[in-house]
Formats: sequence, structure tokens, C-alpha cells
Amino acid sequence: MVLRFGQTPGIINREETDIVQTPMECFSRAVLGKTQFIVVILSGRNISARSLVFELCRCLKKNPLTKEIPVIVLMDSIHREILVKFHESGVTLFKNYKSGSCIDLNQIKDLIGGRDQAVNLRGLLKKICPALNYIKIDDRYELIVCGAYMNRMALGGIRLHEVCETHNHLNCEYFVSPRMAL
Repeated sequence: MVLRFGQTPGIINREETDIVQTPMECFSRAVLGKTQFIVVILSGRNISARSLVFELCRCLKKNPLTKEIPVIVLMDSIHREILVKFHESGVTLFKNYKSGSCIDLNQIKDLIGGRDQAVNLRGLLKKICPALNYIKIDDRYELIVCGAYMNRMALGGIRLHEVCETHNHLNCEYFVSPRMAL
């Protein structure tokens, strides 16, 4: 089953896969017992949908009828705080997709089966700099800043994607010698 939130990419190889639009519909169908996996496709920019998805994942993992169903989250950005909450909610795997691409459900099945480079949330969280902070601007936007630089340096582009969201943050001058305690 696939839960799509808002503007998300198209889905290919979706034979025999239910596509749902709301967390309630997703949960209702999952409880019926015919679901092999649940894929949640979410835009990281959809701030209002986050709490609904966290709650859905928590409910799925607490319910005896659905707790064994793998939950995979596909998101267009890497966001440390969201990943932490997904991990706490019991999400099985996380995969980052590129905006404008299509989601191939056969590749998702390979992730579940372990035949692909599955992105384990715990491993991904170890790679991301713990000093990343997200400051909400309004209901739709956030500013990503460096907590090791007193939240004064806005992050984006190459620095964010090649340093802060990888193991390279371990060599970052601000991470090594923070100007403010992490």
C-alpha cells in the first residue's frame, strides 16, 4: 500500500498496490490484514502533514494487527529532526527521492527484501550532523542553520548536502570547534 501526501512524484510498477490519500484510510486498510508493506511518500516541505504521518506510524507499530508490516518513508529531502521522529515512531526504512523523479515500487520491494542498499534510519542518523537545526519561518517554510555556529549560518546547497548530511561533518571546522555547545 502507498500513502501519498500532497504533491509527490508519480508511481510506476504499481500493479496490485493500493494508493491511498489519508492516514486514516491507510490505517483502515492495513488493519484488514492484506498489506505486505506500507510506503509513505511525503514532501519534507509539507510541515502540516508531518504530525499526521508520525501518528500513523506510531499507531501502525502499536497495533498487534499491523506491527509487523514494514513501513518505508520516501521523502524529497533529508531532515534530521524528522528522521529522529520517524525512528521513534518505528519506521523501518527511509529513502530519499529526487524531485521530479518517479517512484518504482519494484525498487521499494528490493529495499524491503534487502537486495538493494536499504537506508536504515539508525545508520542515516549517524551520518547527519547533530548540530543541524531547523527554524520554522511560517507554516510552509523552515530555515536550516548550523547550531555549532550559534544558529547564525544558514545552510543550503553544497555545504548542506556534501558536508552536513554526510560523514564529512566530522571534519567540519564548526563541528570540531563549536562556537556554542551542541
